[in-house]
Amino acid sequence: MAKQEISKIENFNVNALEEIKGKEKLIESVIKENPFVKIVDNKTYEEGKKSRTALRTCRTDLEKEEKALHNAVKKVLTEPIKNIYGTFKEKVTPLEDKQQEEVKAWEDVKEQERQEKLRIEEARKQKHRDNIELFFNLNKIIIEDLTFETIRHELVFSNDDQEFTSESFEEFADVFEAKVEVLTTMLKDKINTLQEKENIRLENERLENERKENERKQKIKTSIDYFYTTWQDMFADMRFEDIQELTEKFNSENALDCAEFQEDYAQKRANLVRMLEAKTNFLTQAEKQRIQQEKLDQEKAELEQLNRDLEAKQKRLEENIPEPTLKGIITEEQNISEVKENLHKELEVVAAEVVSGNTEEVIIFKNGVTEVSEEVAEVMNTFNEVDEISLIDLLLKAKSTICSLKLSMLAHPDCTEGSEFDDYTSLAQETEDELENYIKNNS
Repeated sequence: MAKQEISKIENFNVNALEEIKGKEKLIESVIKENPFVKIVDNKTYEEGKKSRTALRTCRTDLEKEEKALHNAVKKVLTEPIKNIYGTFKEKVTPLEDKQQEEVKAWEDVKEQERQEKLRIEEARKQKHRDNIELFFNLNKIIIEDLTFETIRHELVFSNDDQEFTSESFEEFADVFEAKVEVLTTMLKDKINTLQEKENIRLENERLENERKENERKQKIKTSIDYFYTTWQDMFADMRFEDIQELTEKFNSENALDCAEFQEDYAQKRANLVRMLEAKTNFLTQAEKQRIQQEKLDQEKAELEQLNRDLEAKQKRLEENIPEPTLKGIITEEQNISEVKENLHKELEVVAAEVVSGNTEEVIIFKNGVTEVSEEVAEVMNTFNEVDEISLIDLLLKAKSTICSLKLSMLAHPDCTEGSEFDDYTSLAQETEDELENYIKNNS
C-alpha cells in the first residue's frame, strides 16, 4: 500500500482522508488474494504462512497509518480515526487470528516432533551414560567384594546379554575409556592391597604356628625337666628304707611321649637310673657303715674300759701290789671275755676312723699299733695265771681286729705304694705276724 501525504487535516472529514480512501478495496483485495489456507503439508504450511504474512503486513500497515494519523490530527481526529481503524482491524483480525491458530497448531505439531526427536536423542545419550555408569558400578562392586581367593585380573565387560565396548557408546567412547582406566587402577590397587593383607596373614599364621610349635616343644621340655627334677629331688631325699618303694615306683611309671625329644628324655631317664643306682649303693653302703659304726662304737667303749683296766694293773705293778687272783680280776674288775671284747671294739673304732679319712685317728692308730703290741704283751703278762685257752682266744681276736684295720687301710683311695698308708699297713702286717708267731708257739 502506497503511503500518502496528509495535508490540511483539520479541514477534512475522516472519511475524506486520502489515507483512508481505497482502504476498503485494498483490504478486500488483500483478503481476496490471501484466502484461508488449511494446512495439511509443508506446501500448504508455506502458503498459510505467506497468506498470514500478507494479512499481517496489511494489518501492520494500517496500524502504522493509524499511528501517523493519530499523530497528525491528535485530539481532533484521534477518536474517529481510532474507531474507523478499529472497524478496519475488526475485519482483518479474526481472519488473522484464525490463520494464526492454524499456523500455531502446525508449529505446535512440529515443535512436538522436534521435542520428541530431542527426547529420543537425549534418551539415547542418557542410555549411554546409564550403561557406562552401570559398567562402572558393576565392576566397582566386584572389585570392592574381591577377596584373595577370588582375585581376578580383568574387568567385566558384559552384563547378561549386554556387551560394553567403546564402539557401542558412540560419541561417549572417550567417557567409557576414562571409566575403564579408573577401574583398572582400582583393580590394581585392590589386588595389591589383598596381596599385602594375605602376606600379613601368612606371616601372622607362620608366627602363630611357630609360637604353637615352640609352646609344644617347651611343654615337652618342661615335662621332661619336671620329670627329671622331681625324681632327682626324690632320689636326693631318699632314705635307705625308701629304696624299694621308690625303685618300684620309678620303674613302673609310664614313659613320657616326647616326640622329637625322646632321645633327650631317654638320656635323662638313664641319668636318673644311674643316679638311683648310685644313691642305692651309697645308702646301702652307708647303712652297712652305720651298722659297723655302731659295732665299732660299742667295741671302742669296751676297749677304753680295757685300757682303764690295764692302767690299773700297771699301777698295781708299779706300787708292788700283789696280783689279784683270777677270782679277784673277775670280781673287782672284769672277766676275761669282757676284756677281749673291749679290746676288739677299740681296734674296730680305730679302723673305722682310718677308713673315713680321719688323719688324726690314723696317726693315733700308727702309734696305737705299737701300743697294741705292748698292751698285748702286758695282757699276756698280766693274765699269765688265766686259763691258757682264754688267753689264746684273746690274742686271736686281737689279730683279727688288726687284720681288719689293715684291710680297711688298703681299701683307702690314698693307700698307694710308698704312701703313708702303705707304711701303716706294713706295720699292721708286722704286728699281725708277731701275734701269729706267739699263738703258734704257745698253743
